[in-house]
Amino acid sequence: MNGELRCWVEVSLDRIASNYRNICTVVGPKTEVACVVKSEAYGHGMVEVAKRLLGEGVRWLAVSSTQEGIELREAGIGAPVLVMADSLRENFGRMLDQQLTPAVQDLGDLAVFNELALARRGRARVHLKIDSGMGRLGVATEAGVIKEAVGACPHVEIEGLMSHLASASDFAGTQTEAQVGTFERVSSELAEAGIRPRLRQPILTG
Repeated sequence: MNGELRCWVEVSLDRIASNYRNICTVVGPKTEVACVVKSEAYGHGMVEVAKRLLGEGVRWLAVSSTQEGIELREAGIGAPVLVMADSLRENFGRMLDQQLTPAVQDLGDLAVFNELALARRGRARVHLKIDSGMGRLGVATEAGVIKEAVGACPHVEIEGLMSHLASASDFAGTQTEAQVGTFERVSSELAEAGIRPRLRQPILTG
């Protein structure tokens, strides 16, 4: 062995940008595309990929943890960042301080964000994750329970409603259709209860 690298990865930012544009063409101009850059953008380089996508017009980025969101902020990225999977309450204040958007997966966490926002004399914008059938993460799907929890937290704004499809790539099965149906039902019930988030994301798969 002479110490030379025997393998490497070449990342095409042009190809990533092209993929994003193709997705936008499919979903249409009325749908905002949030680009998931967690885990170093799946090994492609989180900051580099994020900056290129923002240059293409991306409005939302998504990560797994508070620390990943902070890394984007430290790199000078000020775009909205959704933190999809950080349920450690010790990180909630850091999310708000860094203007990161939490994905709330436990209704009890709404009260924590409410108190943190009150202490900061502001409001906490969060996305509420509905368990539409994955059975792993997300809040209960009873709209009445959700309404009660949200009503008790005047310093929390439900900016988005989201879920996680367990088998989105299984085109032969019926689970995805069932989950989307559950999501739409809960969304409609919440709208009737006066909870109408600006953003609705029924097909989060990252």
